[in-house]
This record gives sequence, C-alpha cells and structure tokens, in this order.
Amino acid sequence: MKRTRLIDLGVASYMPVWQQQEELHKGIIAAKLKGEDTENCMIFVEHNHVYTLGKSGNEANMLISAIQLQAAHAEFVKVNRGGDITYHGPGQLVVYPIIDMANFGVGVKEYVDLLEEVVIRTVGEFGITGERLEGATGVWLDAHTSRARKICAIGIKCSRYVTMHGFALNVNTDLNYFNYINPCGFVDKGVTSISKEVGTEVPVAEVKAVVKKYFEELIDEMKEKRGVTQDTELTADDLKEQEAQGERVWQDLGRVFFHRAFPYELPEEFISVLDKDSKEYGIIRRISDFDEESAAIIRAELARKYFAPHITKINSLKERFGYSYWEVESDRGPLSFAIHDTFRSISKITESRVVLTDVDGNRYEIDDVLALDGKSYRKLELYL
Repeated sequence: MKRTRLIDLGVASYMPVWQQQEELHKGIIAAKLKGEDTENCMIFVEHNHVYTLGKSGNEANMLISAIQLQAAHAEFVKVNRGGDITYHGPGQLVVYPIIDMANFGVGVKEYVDLLEEVVIRTVGEFGITGERLEGATGVWLDAHTSRARKICAIGIKCSRYVTMHGFALNVNTDLNYFNYINPCGFVDKGVTSISKEVGTEVPVAEVKAVVKKYFEELIDEMKEKRGVTQDTELTADDLKEQEAQGERVWQDLGRVFFHRAFPYELPEEFISVLDKDSKEYGIIRRISDFDEESAAIIRAELARKYFAPHITKINSLKERFGYSYWEVESDRGPLSFAIHDTFRSISKITESRVVLTDVDGNRYEIDDVLALDGKSYRKLELYL
C-alpha cells in the first residue's frame, strides 16, 4: 500500500472534480486487478453551488424549477453515489476519500462509521456534540429530538472495495440553499452548520485542518490493527525538501504522457505524468514550479493533447432520439458533430464559458456565451 495522497483543490465546480474522482477510482481498481500496490487519495474541496441526486434519490425532492435553479446560480447533477439529494456550495467542506478498504480490512459499514466518527470528533473540537441517527447516514445534532438537524451528509460509492464520493460538512454555508430541496429526502428535519451553532463565522481552513488530523488518526488506528506500514515512496514534498538541501533525485522515465486533472479550471496545475499503460508516475503540482524550458515542453505537449476548436456561431441545432446535432462555425472553420445526453455533455466552466463533448469524446469550447449572436445564444440557452 502506498502512502495516502492529500489533494486540496480550494473552490471548484462539481463536474471536473467528479471526473477526477472517477479517474483516480478507476486507476486504483486497475492497479488492484494487476496485483499492484494501491494508493489512497483524499480530495478536499469547496464546490460552487450545485445540487446532486444519488442513484436511489427522488427528483421530487428538488423543489424548484430549472429556471429558478439558474436564477440561483446553481447546477443540478445526477451522480452514482448512494443517498438522495443534497446541496454543495461555498462554505461547505467536501471530502472525497478514494481508498482501497482492503488495505485496512474494513467493510462498507465500518468505513461509513469511520467517516461519521471523523466528523463527530471534528465538530467536537468546536464544542458541538455530533450524533448518529439510526437509518439516516450522516452526522446530526439533537438526533433523537424534534430539533434534529443535520450538519454533515455522507454518500459513497464502492466498487471492488475501492471507495469514492464522501462527506459534506457545513462550516459557514449559506443554509438558504437547502430551502430549495428536501435534504437527503427528509421533509421533517433541518440542517445546520458549525458557524450557526457556535454563533460566529468559522473559517473552512480551520475545520479542514481538524478533519485532516482526525482522518489521519483514524487511518493510523486501522493500519495499526492490521500491522500495515507505509512504503518509502517519495512524495513531491520529499523531493522539494531534498532539493533544498542540495540533493537532486533523477529518474529516467522514458516516454511519458500528461493528463490534466482539471483541464478547464486549473489547466496549469495537478498534471498527472503517465506511462504508456496509463500508470501514474506522479503529479506536477504547478507548471510554474519548473524552469522556463521545462515548462514550455510541458505546455506544448498539453496543447497537442487538449486541442479544442472554439465555437463562434451556432448555425443549426436539432434534437432527435436523445441526440443533438450541431452545425457550427469555429476558429478551425465549419464543423458538424453530434452530442448524446446534451444536458450532461455541456459543462459550464464559468458563468459564461462552456465546454461541449461530442459522442466521440471530442471537446469544443465557447469562450463567452454572451458574446454569441442572438440566434446562436437562443439555440444554446436551453442547455445552460
């Protein structure tokens, strides 16, 4: 088992982070099937406003229309975790552990109990008594009273004992966004946050540090029970420390390939370095950390991989049998392509920038939807 890798993304939209989770999850499973050591990862993030619905959830628990959702500057995404509907947004600490539970000898129930225990210990640091509520996953306050309110939602997916998704802890969240849903499917229970309970705004960074502390403690407890030890693989921080001491670590990797974890939001950060079999050698935290010559080589390789035409006009957009057919003008000339499941294949990167992915996986960018001509914008507006 390799050491646990912590990935702190700050504030990011939901879809790119979900894609990052999927890639890490698949990579760990692939390594496991080959009999190789598996790593454990933890992603820390605050999302932009988004509502996510689990695979067993009920869409009726979304209480506002698509137009009202747009007015609230929020997205709606169906996801492959368990549970019903929940909200993510600024001021909420979301943690996605991508862990091979077989490394620690725990099952799904024990793992969920561990997540709950991390949160219970964390909120305890702020004088809040967190509790479990039978039949309702997550962490609650006054769980067995009429004042029961949820401070943390939990929803996971597990395949071949490798987890993804995780928990969302309300720190200084705008709780008004929960008024638009029946949180986790409950119509008779409220929600709360650390800041609301203590009566003053608590920074997310402060809570994040406590979560990391207790997660590490509980992981160490599990490892100790199994006699597991970390390997001696060097991390990026180890390499920086050695270089600061005048040491350099060289390794000839041969032909490598680069992959952006967040191709649109963080194009110059979190670059995976892969071999021909897509096995990850390591992560480039920031391209700007490299000398100019090395940075230029990395950027040139990424430009070749992530080539995407920029759409300037939509001439025609028609839907038929679940597919949409596009004829557009772009910086590379006229183009035609088809998109399946159009609502999920158009990603809103910022308020005005979108990316489209066609049935063949090709990407197309619209830098500013508001700069499109009126007819083009009206064709696109339905999907934004």
